[in-house]
Parts: sequence; structure tokens; C-alpha cells
Amino acid sequence: MGTTIIQQGLIFMPLLKKSIKDNWKLWAVITAAITGIITLIISVPSITDRSKLNAALGASGVSFAGQGLTMLYPMFIVMLASVYAVVTANKLIAAQVDRGSMGYVMVNPIKRNQFSVTQGIFMAGSVAGMFAVVTAVGSVGLALTGDAATIGFFVLLNLGCMLLLFACSGVAFLASCIFNRSGPSLAMGGGIVIASFLLSFLSQLEEYVSFFAVFRYTTLHALFNTTHIAEPGVSMILDFSILLLVAVICYIAGAVFFKKKDLPL
Repeated sequence: MGTTIIQQGLIFMPLLKKSIKDNWKLWAVITAAITGIITLIISVPSITDRSKLNAALGASGVSFAGQGLTMLYPMFIVMLASVYAVVTANKLIAAQVDRGSMGYVMVNPIKRNQFSVTQGIFMAGSVAGMFAVVTAVGSVGLALTGDAATIGFFVLLNLGCMLLLFACSGVAFLASCIFNRSGPSLAMGGGIVIASFLLSFLSQLEEYVSFFAVFRYTTLHALFNTTHIAEPGVSMILDFSILLLVAVICYIAGAVFFKKKDLPL
């Protein structure tokens, strides 16, 4: 399928290679940071008696490492990955228009839809690659520390986090395609992502302020509920499907906006 897309001219390979070259350092730093934090959480039980820790948490059905990951992902992992998504999405489109680099479109045999589709595929692909690396390293770590039973939960956790970042990067990509300046692009893309992040935490206080319950159904981050993922028998299909749908809509809308808008070339 990928070969067919390239043959049909929707991916401009020189641009894809340029995007990889321009953004791999930030990707590597964020991926290494996430992997390092997760490795630390996974290795903590090895310092003590893992069997006693897991026995103490047996009622929850999740190991000590699993409990740590459940608390870690909604804040630190999501935050780090969101920084990459927002910054990179802005660099791919709006920042290039802002500094006058969009002449690339005029002096090369590349159409606007090729440009936006190529950048969108790089954005989504880099997020997928990030969580593929994190999942592989973390799974090996769990296996080596005798916690193989947690691997299934860990994979599902990363699947949900990846879909959340697909949605967040889609929002940031849409903002980058709409605006010709980095400032408004970052304000909209980063603002929506940060607002969703903060409001999802307010939704956890609904027992104290009933109004906060509305944020449980109106924010992207609330759909990535690690507590529900850890609970046996709780289906995340609907939540994950909504995140994927939001991502697809935002990426397509971004490409449409970019194709139709005026560029200050």
C-alpha cells in the first residue's frame, strides 16, 4: 500500500528525507527520555522483593511496575510526547511559511497536497515510531525482570498513549496548516493540547466539584484513562476509536486548509 501511495505521487520522498533529517534529534531526545523513565520504573521492583510487592497489590490485578506505569503515563509520558508533537507539527508547516521557506514548493516539482500529505505522514509515523521503540524496550525490560505478565497491559497502555498523541499531533498539525505564523500556530495547537491535559485532571475531582465531570467527556486526554486500561474486563475500544477518528479528521482537515489557503511566497 505504501508503494502505491508513493507511485501515485502523494508522498514526495526528498521532502520526507529532509523532514527526518531536520527533526530526528528532538525525536531521539524525547524517545530516550521516555524510555529512560519507563526503564527506571520497571527496574525499581528489582531492587526490592518483587514477589512481596506484587502480592501486596494482587487485588488490583496489576503488578508494582504496572501500578507505577499507570500513574506515570497520564502526566510525564504524555507531557513529553506532547512537547514533541506540538513543536514538530509547527516546524513542518507554519514555521516554514513564517521564515519564507515555502519557496521550496515553488522551485521543486511538488504539489501542495504532496507537501501536506508528506509532512502529515512524517508526523504520524514519527509518533508511531516513538511508541514502537518505547513498547519494545519496555517489554524486554519487563521480561528480563520477571514481570512478563505485565507486558500485555504495557502494550495496551502504549497503544492508547500513541492514539492520544495521534490526536494531539493532528490538532497541532491542523493549527500549523491553518496559520502562516508560528505564534498563532503554537497558540492554537499547543493551547488546545495543554487545555485538554489540564482539564482531564480536573475531571478526576468530580466527587468534590460535580461540574468537573463534564471534562471527562469533552477532553482528549480523558479518553486515555490508564486506570480503566488496568481494570480487567473494561473495554477501551470506544475511547481509542474516538482518538483515532479525531486524528484522522484533523490531519485531513489540515491538508485541505493548506491546499486552499494563500501562501505569502
